Amino acid sequence: MTDRTLQFSLGFITLCQIIKDTCNSLRKNFNLSENEVRILITIYSDKPQAVNQISKKFLISPAHTSKILNSLEQKELITRQLNGNDKRFEIVLLTEKGIRITCLIIEFIQQIICNKVINIFNASPVDLFTFSETIQKEIIHSKQITTNISNN
Repeated sequence: MTDRTLQFSLGFITLCQIIKDTCNSLRKNFNLSENEVRILITIYSDKPQAVNQISKKFLISPAHTSKILNSLEQKELITRQLNGNDKRFEIVLLTEKGIRITCLIIEFIQQIICNKVINIFNASPVDLFTFSETIQKEIIHSKQITTNISNN
């Protein structure tokens, strides 16, 4: 095992802890679960989403998706409407409050992750860019190895 591989693994574990801490901070500061945050950000970025699309995208059962959406609806962050093109499906939209909260969440995530990464890794923006490039290269390399193994 190379020193580079070991350093990458240690960095990855640290990054996982940062993400876990960020999720806990989101839960504490916004009273939202990880799935609720994921759904809000997805609706914000992809615009109206059909309930079945949300289930498929996050690999969540339709029943669990419905439970999450009910919670978001009770918090007045989303509304559900019948799809105008196909009345069999509901689409999910953010309310004004939902848009405001989602924007705050996105800013919160960016701020907390950037601060923690810079502080923990004692990294400069150039270091973070290099780390990002390393991750991309490792993913491509891993795909090549997996493809080679599959073909043999």
